[in-house]
Amino acid sequence: MARIVVLLLASCLWVSGYTQFSATQVSWDTEWEELGDAQYKLIFNASIEEGWHIFSQYSPEGGSQPAFFEFIETEAYQRIGPVIEPTPEAYYNDVFEITEQIFTEKVRFEQVVEVYDLTKPIEITLYYQVCKELCISASEDFIFQIGQSSNTTTEDNVVEPRDALKSALDLKLDLKNERYLESIGAKEGSLNIWSLALLGFLGGLIALLTPCVLPIIPLTVSYFNQKKNATPWAVLYGLSIIVLYISAGLPFLFGSKADPQLFNEIASHPAVNFLLFIVLLLFALSFIFCFELNLPSSWIRITDQKSERTKGFVSVLFMALTLVLASFSCTGPILGGVLGALATQTEAGTFGVSLLVILGAFGVALALPFTLLAIFPNALSRLPKSGEWMNSVKFVLGVLELVLAFKFLSNTDLVAGWSFFKYEIIVGIWFIIGVSATLYLLVKLWNDTTNRIVGVLILMPVLWLAVVSGLALKDPLKGGVINTFAPPLYYTLNAEETPCPLGLECSLNFEEGLQRAQAENKPIFIDFTGYSCVNCRRMEAEVWSDPRIYSYLKEDVILVSLYVDDRTELASSLRGKYQLPDGRIKSIRTIGQYWSLFQAVNFKSISQPFYVLLNHDLTLIQEPIQFSSRSAFLAWMERALQE
Repeated sequence: MARIVVLLLASCLWVSGYTQFSATQVSWDTEWEELGDAQYKLIFNASIEEGWHIFSQYSPEGGSQPAFFEFIETEAYQRIGPVIEPTPEAYYNDVFEITEQIFTEKVRFEQVVEVYDLTKPIEITLYYQVCKELCISASEDFIFQIGQSSNTTTEDNVVEPRDALKSALDLKLDLKNERYLESIGAKEGSLNIWSLALLGFLGGLIALLTPCVLPIIPLTVSYFNQKKNATPWAVLYGLSIIVLYISAGLPFLFGSKADPQLFNEIASHPAVNFLLFIVLLLFALSFIFCFELNLPSSWIRITDQKSERTKGFVSVLFMALTLVLASFSCTGPILGGVLGALATQTEAGTFGVSLLVILGAFGVALALPFTLLAIFPNALSRLPKSGEWMNSVKFVLGVLELVLAFKFLSNTDLVAGWSFFKYEIIVGIWFIIGVSATLYLLVKLWNDTTNRIVGVLILMPVLWLAVVSGLALKDPLKGGVINTFAPPLYYTLNAEETPCPLGLECSLNFEEGLQRAQAENKPIFIDFTGYSCVNCRRMEAEVWSDPRIYSYLKEDVILVSLYVDDRTELASSLRGKYQLPDGRIKSIRTIGQYWSLFQAVNFKSISQPFYVLLNHDLTLIQEPIQFSSRSAFLAWMERALQE
């Protein structure tokens, strides 16, 4: 079970954090051969940089990511058998303790297809990992346009995907008053570092109160106090813990640089959200029912042996690594919950930096008591004593993590279009969780007369959950902060399904909205939003619901809501590969990807919520606004409409 959870979490972080564009360590070229009887062989050739390797399609589970070819199925062709590959090399991965199947230097993949319509392209995406000391996740898009040539020789049939390129600048509007956009890029690049650091630091402090960490503190501190000069060793130990947590986030920092829009696409993908639901559900259940999810014991045994056999800095580093691994059963669920909250709040393009800040702050909070108590050993006596209260803390953390898990299930339902987990269902589940947890803790509090004050403090979060979710069920508009994580208010059992917020009339296409604005002589209010956007829901529930703002949106503007995570397939005339202004190539297949690119090209922004007011002649009325308070948003709208 523990190995499954570790692999699920690793897979989830891999999908949400790593870049999925071409890896510079591998170059690809493609060709096709005619076999006769309308059958063709599609060929994928890879040249791999020295020292690097990629994985076979059949590399065993439990290790690194195998290669996976995704074929866009159409009626124009049919696959004949699987993708054929040469015999791979065996490679023992001592981290996962498994023998993987890899390719080095060069590799050729082949797929036979029977083609029914030579005028239509065959599109394939390859997902793979290229590894050396570090693994980089990447993808390649291939387009075979067999009908473009009647030649059958390999040399003449090299596929040139760039022939079908569209320009991203084709989406550019003839905007006027573009000076209002000059500060957008600088604002998006800024992060609320202190909020992120506080989130990570609080997570680390909570982790200290768990039975996996608190009892270890006196043992570790006594070890350092036996040394002649304990202070530098304790400081080194604390720094090692911080460095280990930060290093876990470095690959995500590098990966997030490739394409800022990619984070939105990945974070809103139904598979990613469902994977997060499963991971957080397992973490939550481990805390609620008090079973441990440990990392493989061999990892802990190896690091512990290394710390005993080495000396100086290396020994201290392995001691820190042993602590990080051994405490995973408690720190993992907490850190998973913190990172889950990060995934719902982070702007596109900032995930890597945000993750580093949170991991660093988490490590600081975890390392601080070990360092300070080694310097001031007399303070050890003031540490809280271990006891049953620690299990109650774990229980409450599990409950809150369970609530967050259902948030990601709701995201999956919204983006995938299941229509199962609507507002009342999700909030009802939270209400049941809150009431059940409250009753359980009240019984414990009644039976435990020794720590009544601590028990009441532990009870407060779940009692609050029960009360607020109950109020939201009675009147969704009074849901308050719970509506930040709940499904949109239009997504209810009783309401007609429409993606327009708060029952407002809206257009889901910019061109359609522009035509309405010109016909009715009204300004356009563009709402760049997302089905899984937490801050979008918060703005709608807490800001747009204000009677004055609601009236402006209903009467004085043409509302255009553009969902950047809408996974509906785009019209064929717009679907394809777009060359960005910086030269990169981006594959646009869904409506959401199109509107995300539209936002980036025209408004220098890739975050949601993002609101733009412009006249029907495409004149920007004033600077766009993002997440804001009710008073600031109202003032912005009134000023814009007056102009």
